[in-house]
Amino acid sequence: MPKPPKPAPKKSPQSAHNALPLKGRIISGMWKGRVIKLAVNEEIRPTKDRVRAAVFNMLGTRVDITGATVADVCCGSGAYGLEALSRGGVACDFVDTDVRLVAENSAALKAEKARIITSDAQAWTPAKPVATLVFCDPPYQSGLARKLWERRAVISAPQAWWVIEVAEEDDPPFEGMEEAVVRVYGKTRVVIGRG
Repeated sequence: MPKPPKPAPKKSPQSAHNALPLKGRIISGMWKGRVIKLAVNEEIRPTKDRVRAAVFNMLGTRVDITGATVADVCCGSGAYGLEALSRGGVACDFVDTDVRLVAENSAALKAEKARIITSDAQAWTPAKPVATLVFCDPPYQSGLARKLWERRAVISAPQAWWVIEVAEEDDPPFEGMEEAVVRVYGKTRVVIGRG
């Protein structure tokens, strides 16, 4: 007679900051190999190193990251923006409602070009829309990616490149996006384009 299956372990509710952090690494540039914390809980799904590597490989043929002004919106750990700074980005605005983890990672790397902003992504408007590269990784099924894309004129410079992570089942490309490239990695759909 077969054994009954073991019950799944119970999940305890944790905040993003209190969750047991996963670790990731900066892939290239001046901080190559440096460890960063990637918290995980039911609301946060950190971008895997391999997905980040693939994104930066795709960006490498489209945009010169050296000299880019970056915005990492719904930044979580700040992995995308920190990677861009490591590769020569001139400055990065990190925007999220809970910035404790990105602040910790930025401090560990001594990221002097990081500007950490505690704000709801929909409410955030920079003093000047100068970002030439925007990373947008909001919670899945929130509709926030599309709303932020629709506000691109107040968030980024004209013809800025955007990297947007959405759930696999979401419908890209976004209205008005040029040169769109879409890749799927597991349950994550990455959309790269400009507008």
